[in-house]
Amino acid sequence: MRLNGKIPSENVWRAVSSYVVQKDASLIPSLTVRETLNFAAVLRLPQGMDNSAKIAKAEYVMNQLGLAKCADVLVGSSTIRGISGGERRRVSIAVQILSNPTVLILDEPTSGLDGSTAAGVMDMLFRLADEGRTVICTLHQTSSKLFPNFGNLLLLAQGGRMLYSGKAQNMIEYFDSVGYQFPPDTNPWCAAVILR
Repeated sequence: MRLNGKIPSENVWRAVSSYVVQKDASLIPSLTVRETLNFAAVLRLPQGMDNSAKIAKAEYVMNQLGLAKCADVLVGSSTIRGISGGERRRVSIAVQILSNPTVLILDEPTSGLDGSTAAGVMDMLFRLADEGRTVICTLHQTSSKLFPNFGNLLLLAQGGRMLYSGKAQNMIEYFDSVGYQFPPDTNPWCAAVILR
């Protein structure tokens, strides 16, 4: 992969990007949301940065991602009562954006969430993109209501075969032009199924 036309070193990739895994297994169930972000800030932010500035950054990110209302609730697990699935996903994202990455990569950020919670997570990601970050994520059959908010789209079929790459808003028009008509009111995310 190239970054601005050059092959970057591992250190450059680490400096400009962060990756949010699908499973939130790295979160410590016995810490609160605030403790989780403070701990991550102290570990992830530059050594030369004062600890009070790191904690202030953690508070800022927590508020930015709508986590203030659950700041003092345990993260929890399947055996420890804690925050909701959507809040848990936002905490995972918050940990990664503490270092203010230029590129944020997420593996199925809506997986396992109900429609409303998934929409809330995606709205937050759209806001992060509007701030100037590049947000790259994989999604499987998400709500058609989210579709108009996407910029660029890479649509893959089974086996990784590329079906479309370009502006999301132009996808349906493209498929129409090559002879694949979408039935009225079809969820654009179902394109891979329709085109098989």
